[in-house]
Amino acid sequence: MKKLIYLISLLATLAFAQSPTDLGPYNVGCSKRMIVRLSDTDSTMRVMEVYIWYPAETGLLWIDPLNAYWDANPIPGDTARPVVFFSHGGCSHPLQSIYFTSHLPSWGFIVISTMHPGSMYGDPDCLDSASLHDTWLNRPGDIEFTRRHFIDLAKDSADLFGVFDTTRMGMSGHSFGARTTYAMLNRSDYFTCGLAFSGNYVDRSGASMNCMEDIRGIHQPIMIQNGTYDWGLPPFYAQEIYDTLDSPKYWVEIHRAGHFHWGDTCNSLMDPQCDADSMLSYPQAHYEILKYGVPFLMHYLMGDSRFDSYLTDAADTFVTLTYDNGTGIPDRKLPGKINITAFPNPFNSCCHIKISSCSLPHYDYIEIFDIVGREVAKLPVGADPRVCPSLKSDTSNGRASAEILWQPDESLESGVYLVRAKAGDTEIVKRVVYLK
Repeated sequence: MKKLIYLISLLATLAFAQSPTDLGPYNVGCSKRMIVRLSDTDSTMRVMEVYIWYPAETGLLWIDPLNAYWDANPIPGDTARPVVFFSHGGCSHPLQSIYFTSHLPSWGFIVISTMHPGSMYGDPDCLDSASLHDTWLNRPGDIEFTRRHFIDLAKDSADLFGVFDTTRMGMSGHSFGARTTYAMLNRSDYFTCGLAFSGNYVDRSGASMNCMEDIRGIHQPIMIQNGTYDWGLPPFYAQEIYDTLDSPKYWVEIHRAGHFHWGDTCNSLMDPQCDADSMLSYPQAHYEILKYGVPFLMHYLMGDSRFDSYLTDAADTFVTLTYDNGTGIPDRKLPGKINITAFPNPFNSCCHIKISSCSLPHYDYIEIFDIVGREVAKLPVGADPRVCPSLKSDTSNGRASAEILWQPDESLESGVYLVRAKAGDTEIVKRVVYLK
């Protein structure tokens, strides 16, 4: 009996001492799907490979490159799992960061890594300015289409019913994927937190894009990570992004890490510093990335506080940690948060405008103005004021919202427009970009 008590005590001690960089309690499965959607910028179809890692039963076929059992069954009858979307970098691939995408499911997350056509490794023009601009306009649509696809799949599939927790979805990405993360956090209420790896707000290759407006609009908890040798997100830019963000926010700067340390391998054609003696080793960099990234997602997405101490651990000699979490580490996004979102943004035919939270005053209409203040549209909302005003109700994120479709008049020119919802003393304004 004493031996049994000792064994139980030992196991409890080991579980308590476990680090977020260790594998969690779950086996990991991986599968792939092909999905197709119409481009946001032309009439072509975007064929996307999507990889899914998930907590799984022990599978029959272990795939080393995926660090998972291939097509293993999800753990049945357990619990609905929070979902983390991952957006890869420019000239890269959904399988660029398997150390990260395969690790999270061992702690109970589902990870969905989406392909962005035109921004793939091997595409001859993936760093061409026009291609970068085109993929920038399409990336938010890629993520949103993937999100809706899997929500519908979870509803219709007996095997997946109850597996995806559609009220707990986080966004993550590296480089261009970090910029995509900024955009999705600002333009959608579905994502409750974000993890952005080495993502600037301007393109260092000279492409016409700037996502500082998206960064200013982020109200969810966010962690940014970069390296002191990071040409993708140099410390000066990281400081500017951190200063712009609202609390709760975290900035993890890893000493001697370069731009590609957030991937599995270094690309010597794109980064001449690859394998330099002065650079941090990849295993050590991945350890630091997970040491801070996993506790962030565990707290703000999983609602698990076991590793909260890592979010304020500034004693690591490999990392400079800067954070502002307000008075302690707050809960996930407050349910009464007032926000207006527009998707896609920029858009070229129609735009879905959404006002979130039932705590808002009753809105009879929304107004749209051009950049000089002239009203170009007035769209009715109309509804019983006892419920959220809505032409189309969507509660898949756990919060009701009003959604209105704006299809600009053909006479309107491309440009910046302001969407305003106003009721009494409450006014919400959102900037949208119309591209014909």
